[in-house]
Amino acid sequence: MPIITPLRQFRSLVKKGAAIPADLRLRKQLPLADISATGDRRLRFTISTGAIDRDSDTLDPEGWDLTEYRQNPVVLFSHDASGYPVGKSVAVDISDGVLWAEVEFLPVDIPEAGPRAEAVYRMCLSGFLNAASVGFHPVDFEFSADRMDDFGIDFRKQKLLEWSIVTVPANPEALIEPQTTQDDPNIPVTTPDPSLAGEGTPKAARDALIRSLSLRARASAV
Repeated sequence: MPIITPLRQFRSLVKKGAAIPADLRLRKQLPLADISATGDRRLRFTISTGAIDRDSDTLDPEGWDLTEYRQNPVVLFSHDASGYPVGKSVAVDISDGVLWAEVEFLPVDIPEAGPRAEAVYRMCLSGFLNAASVGFHPVDFEFSADRMDDFGIDFRKQKLLEWSIVTVPANPEALIEPQTTQDDPNIPVTTPDPSLAGEGTPKAARDALIRSLSLRARASAV
């Protein structure tokens, strides 16, 4: 099992010059991840940026190694690696200074795992879940010269091991982006009725919901 180390313990290791375990895993979260609908049961998330987070740390967007993750692109809920995933990343990449991933959620009719994934999917559509969190292994990093009082760390290179949809955030940057119509990308559409996302909703209504997704989060968790 990977060693999931609280950041304060990781800082202590770094300050002591101790070796970093090869299976060490850290977590960093976006409180208001950019989320947009990309297709049936698919959502695109911004999962990491270069912003200074609440721990006074940064993750270099250009420093991500995605090789291992692409071989096993599961998407979890709250980093629960002992249970079922809620989906898989059908795409993950770095562009415009952010790390993003497109998740396809499990079909609702899969026994046990499907209903749980459906709940997470509908909460994302309805704006009740807005945060994303990356689990990563640090490769190259240093204490920030600008944030020494807070023991801020600048992570230069890191391996993505997994990412999760979560409830508790750390990074202050990102908003849920408004979705535009397919006919005219310059015309924003209205916020859908979350009840349309219910199980058994006609496909046309569900498609309309996806096309009309326009949710903007206004508050971050504490």
